[in-house]
Amino acid sequence: MFAAPVHRLSIVTSRFAYLIGLTGAQSVVILLTAYAAGVRYAAGLLGIAACLAIGALFGAGITSLSMVLAFTLRSHAQFFPITGFAGLPLTFASTALVPLSLMPDWLAAVAQLNPMTYAIDAVRSLVVVGWQPAVLARTLGALLVFDAACLALATGVLRRGLRRAGGSAWATVTDGQPGRGEAAKVSQPGLPGLPVQPVLRESTGDPAADKIVQGVTGVFGQAFPDRIRGCYLRGSYATGTRAAGSDLDLFVVFKDRFPDDRVEVRSAWAVARSCALLSPILLEIIVVSEHQLRQPDNHALAQNLKHATRLLHGQDIRPDLPELQPDAYLRAVVDAPYSNYTFPVQRRDSPVLTYPLRHLDPEGPFFGYDQWLVPGPDGIDVPSTKLLVGTVGWTATAIVALQTGRYVRDKRASVDLYREHVADQWTDLVAGVHELCRNRWHYLIPTAEPDRRQLRALCERALEFQNHFLRRYREFLLAELRSSAAPDRQLSAARRLGELQFPDREVVEALQQLRTDGQPEVRAAAVAALDAYPPGALEVRGTAT
Repeated sequence: MFAAPVHRLSIVTSRFAYLIGLTGAQSVVILLTAYAAGVRYAAGLLGIAACLAIGALFGAGITSLSMVLAFTLRSHAQFFPITGFAGLPLTFASTALVPLSLMPDWLAAVAQLNPMTYAIDAVRSLVVVGWQPAVLARTLGALLVFDAACLALATGVLRRGLRRAGGSAWATVTDGQPGRGEAAKVSQPGLPGLPVQPVLRESTGDPAADKIVQGVTGVFGQAFPDRIRGCYLRGSYATGTRAAGSDLDLFVVFKDRFPDDRVEVRSAWAVARSCALLSPILLEIIVVSEHQLRQPDNHALAQNLKHATRLLHGQDIRPDLPELQPDAYLRAVVDAPYSNYTFPVQRRDSPVLTYPLRHLDPEGPFFGYDQWLVPGPDGIDVPSTKLLVGTVGWTATAIVALQTGRYVRDKRASVDLYREHVADQWTDLVAGVHELCRNRWHYLIPTAEPDRRQLRALCERALEFQNHFLRRYREFLLAELRSSAAPDRQLSAARRLGELQFPDREVVEALQQLRTDGQPEVRAAAVAALDAYPPGALEVRGTAT
């Protein structure tokens, strides 16, 4: 509970509200049952309300004492015997069963110190006699003193308990701008041997997101001791352009490289998925090693980390990352749409794509582009436009890179660069998806019928846009296959054509040529690609159009 992104006070106040509400409901049931049995209340309806208020005042003190015990004792096995044992003496040492005048002197003295006596006397007076101001004033004074004493005791105990549980954290800024200025401050005395809550170098600009990032860095630090180089904020939270429904996007960078057995990297992804399940904000964590960031295949990822992130925790490796290399960036980013098109939510039936693509759900209201679920306002997962936004955004980014070679920093830059440098019949789709799905509908599926029709039209065109890109991607892959002076590029293209199939003569013949003329590794990749084609596909004639 202490790791949850909620105010610590809410842990206590929610318990108060629950118990007082429960006590009130039980009191109403008892009063109604008594009325049905023939009891009439001398003080009338206002008297009944006063009875409930007296019960709430008495219950507030008892709840405070229960919280004291909960934070003092180690287990339920200790808590329940104590509360059960204390309940009976508290009842018998009051006027619930015997009036003060019939009690022994010593028991009467104890009963006069028991707050239950005053609560019972007041309720009995309201039910049997009616309004007695002196009795009510004495009860009100006694219960207020009791509540104040219990709350003072509980406050001290709770503060000590919260410090033992991990302290308090808050983010501060020096210039009044979210995410700028000095590092986030953490107050955490803690206990010897317990992990220290991570200190953020700066705030994300959102206190709830700050707590999530602290939790993520703490979990990764404990799961992989001395292996985490840093945690970086990316996406709209990093650029200050987040909208309602925006993801919280993070890089978690591991030192050096992952071991070849891949046990560590699989464990890291499992931890990332678990953190995402716990987060009330849609959380996306990219786990990567320093070694991977220096590989040509990950050049686009490295550029994103270098130019479009903020360091939140750990050491800054961004100055050491390679500068933008247009060729390497192009070859890395042009593959991104394929990765998006093959997300499990999109193509569950097969990891192999065949051109032309078809709708995921031809009968669905949005052709399957609503299958990516996000947390709704009540925390329950609901359909969203995330899949549509990602598909169109990555496709537009790849086309900008193919046509201009320019680096694309984020979603907004993708729209602007597409409009400025590509400006074709798909520009209105690219701009419309960004403006409507992100800025107007906040990634959720709209409920108004005109908006739903507009979203359906965008989804229908998105598939055409994907196939438009794949035609251009096909030309790119063919050029790579024919680059005999660059076997690494031939190898990458041959492998991709085993995963993304264009069953036409030109592609098949290019692969067949490599099967005989390429280097051994390239030949093996070409054979594997051809073997992946379904029976009869190799006899297809013509080219993709």
